[in-house]
Formats: sequence, structure tokens, C-alpha cells
Amino acid sequence: ETLVALKSAAALMKKPTAEHNYHLGHIADLLGRTDEAERYLLRALGLDPSHADARRQLLFTYLEAGRHDKARELNPNAAQSLTQIAAARFNAGQPAEALKHYRYAAAIAPDDADTHVNIGATLTRLGRADAAILSYERALALAPEHRQGLTQLAHLHFNAGRYDNALQLYRRLAAVDPDDARAHVNVGIALGRLQRSQEAAQTFTRALQIDPRQQSALERLAALRFAARDYDQAAELYRRLVAINPTSADAHANLGSALAQSGRMAEAVQSFERALRLNPRLQTARVNIKLACERMDKPAPVCAGHLPSAAE
Repeated sequence: ETLVALKSAAALMKKPTAEHNYHLGHIADLLGRTDEAERYLLRALGLDPSHADARRQLLFTYLEAGRHDKARELNPNAAQSLTQIAAARFNAGQPAEALKHYRYAAAIAPDDADTHVNIGATLTRLGRADAAILSYERALALAPEHRQGLTQLAHLHFNAGRYDNALQLYRRLAAVDPDDARAHVNVGIALGRLQRSQEAAQTFTRALQIDPRQQSALERLAALRFAARDYDQAAELYRRLVAINPTSADAHANLGSALAQSGRMAEAVQSFERALRLNPRLQTARVNIKLACERMDKPAPVCAGHLPSAAE
């Protein structure tokens, strides 16, 4: 009905304007009448070559019809423009719209790895993990060392419990940039999930050689040392973690546990006390400080009832 009304109005005009032809083309496209839409939109651009809406609508008409050569002819930079539109839609919380534009961009420039990675990220946001994996694999087939593609694909496999696949990808990422401490940490985490603790420890150690302040590596290596009953080494690692992040109640509590296992009860009590000052609701610290106090010949002041209340 809208198209009929627009045509009737056009018949009354001496010369329909570019704007009027644009609207005719837009409505014809919405009706799936591609050839008719193209005719009106080309007429609009013939009257006003700078009519941005008509040019954009004609681009989408060609894309929806699968006429990618015509789209490239109309706008040689179409893929880049579509990617920019898609990114704006994604950042605005409109992933379905973003996906449509990223796919248009991929149709025009199928060999652009970045676009396939962006499609994978958008599919992940939409909860379509299996489809996202295919997009990341397509990107990596085009650019085997694409860091974001490797990272995101590894994360998807890891979150799905496919730790062997994730490990392989994290190792590829670490090979791309051997000085990326975070990449080595991810390798170690995957090894840990596969119960390969010794290799995981070696990998976390490598990460700390690159970045001695890498908190995740410190925390995980300390946990492995603790599990292996190497309490002195665990305490040293937790002490380094506390120095980097002194407001972490968990770090102080873990340091206390390692010190207690090493028989250093007074120091352990001090660490538990600091943990409880930071988080009075940290129940593990509350229990462990009492156990440590019971093992001391002379109770520390904190053992005599000076613990912060859990209600604080």
C-alpha cells in the first residue's frame, strides 16, 4: 500500500525527486523486489549522486541479493564501512544487527581474517558457540597466527571442557609471542585441568620469569606447591602475591595456611588476622586462626578474642 501511494504521488510530480525515488526503492527492497528497488535507487543517485541514504540502501539491496560484485563496484570500501557499522551495533548491545553487517562484510571480503574473528565474537555473545568455533577456525585458516582468533577459540574449547583442544591453541598462542606471560599462564591452566601438574608448574614458572608480578601465575603456582606439600615454597610465592596485592584477603589467608603447615604459627596467625581485617566474613581464615592458636604454646593477643566480628 505504501509503494502504491508513493507511485501515485510520483505520477503527480513533473519530475520525482531523488528523495522520492529513494523511498520507492527502499519500500521495493523491503518487499523483496530487488530489480525494481535497484531501478529506483539508481534513479535517485542519478538525480543526486551525494544522496547517502540511497547509496547505502542500494548497497544493502545488492548484498541481500548476493550481488557482491555490484556492491564492491558501488563502494570499493564497502567492507570497511560495514565493519564500522557492525562494531557500532555490537558496542550498542545489538549483536544480531552487528552479525548481519559483519556477514555482509565477509561476503564482500571473504579473505579478511579480522572479519571472521568479529563474527565469532558476535556469535559467542549470542550464545552460539558451535557457530562461533567455525568462524574462528575460518579466520585461523586465513591467518594461523591471529592472536585474538587463537585466544577466543581456545577460551571456547576450555569453557566447553575440551582441555586438550584448548591446550593446543594456547600453546600456539605462546609460540606466536613467547614473551606474553598471560599466554603461558593459560597453557598452565589447561595443563592443570588435564592433571599434568608438573608441566603446569613449569609453565607458571616460565610466566613468572617473563613477568615476576603476574598474579595469576603466582597464585596458581603457589597452590600447586601447597598441594605438593612444599609449604616453604608456597609461602614464599604467597608472600610475593601479598606484596603485589596487599588488599587481597584470600592471599593473606593462603599465606597463613602455608606458614601454618611450615610450623610458623606466630606468622600464620598474623596473616590470618590481616585476612580477617580485610574480610571479616572469610570463614576459612577464622577457622584456621583458631587452629593455629591452639597449636601455639602461648596464645597471641588475637587468639584471646580480638578477632574482628563477622558482622563488621
